[in-house]
Amino acid sequence: MKLGSSIGPVHLDVISDGFDEEGFPKGGSSELYLENLEAAGSKTLAELIVKYRSTPYPIDCVIYEPFLHWALDVAKDFGVMGAAFC
Repeated sequence: MKLGSSIGPVHLDVISDGFDEEGFPKGGSSELYLENLEAAGSKTLAELIVKYRSTPYPIDCVIYEPFLHWALDVAKDFGVMGAAFC
């Protein structure tokens, strides 16, 4: 996994939806896609938090879309603050 990109003091990185190569159409139904997004997204978000712990800029806040409510649970598991944006 490579590091993301920075725009000034803000650093952006991405998580996986589990369909990185195929995209949403391979997700089948919306329910299946959302289940896979939560599983793959939670896993890759946790991996990012762990990866950045060993850098000069560890993650101290996860900003997430409220629809992806599970992102806050992952952040809390690692003692990281979370902030929803609308």
